[in-house]
Amino acid sequence: MMEHLLAIIIDIDVLFLCQPNNPTGTVLSQEELYDVLKIAENAGTYMIIDEAFYHFWLDGFSAIQWLQQFPHVIVLRSLTKMYHLAGVRVGYIVANEHIIQQLKVMQPPWSVNRVAQQFSLRLLQMTSFVAETKQKIAEERERITNILRKAGYYVSPSVVNFYLLRKPGQQTEELMHDMLKAGCVPRHTSNFFGLEGKYLCLAVRTKEENERLLHFLVRWKQ
Repeated sequence: MMEHLLAIIIDIDVLFLCQPNNPTGTVLSQEELYDVLKIAENAGTYMIIDEAFYHFWLDGFSAIQWLQQFPHVIVLRSLTKMYHLAGVRVGYIVANEHIIQQLKVMQPPWSVNRVAQQFSLRLLQMTSFVAETKQKIAEERERITNILRKAGYYVSPSVVNFYLLRKPGQQTEELMHDMLKAGCVPRHTSNFFGLEGKYLCLAVRTKEENERLLHFLVRWKQ
């Protein structure tokens, strides 16, 4: 994957990179991401790093640390994922001052309403909530991942609050159908390029909800 990524950078103007990735929940290592940004900078390619799920990543790192070194880097952040406020629809961009000024020219008036602004000011202060939440999710994700792998499932090495799942040798559609009948609602990946619908995407939820999911999956096709 890295070889393909590095090969196409020099031929494009802008590259979007989701870090952590959606829907796999996986990430590039710090060394890999740095190499990508360096090659993109030398090629004059803008790198837009989508860090919408960064706040769920325990001990994660951000591309923001390299903004001074690589002025073609633009980082996108969301304030609605961690705080369960999708309806607020608010996020922000971190980039060098020249890029920000260019973007402001195209920004529509009242792009963020008053309610969303007030929510954002309060959410940004909730650092202890973020730290506690990402720790709990990491612990629960590791627990259910170990159980599912022992039961014969492939589970993507996610660092966030969702992961990909498949049972080698079994039909994903059949698994999804049976999960729905059992009251568990996964997300199919048929509309994700490259995944070809071979996986289901599941969320890391409360321990009680995860236990219900595990109860079904461990016994499926046994």
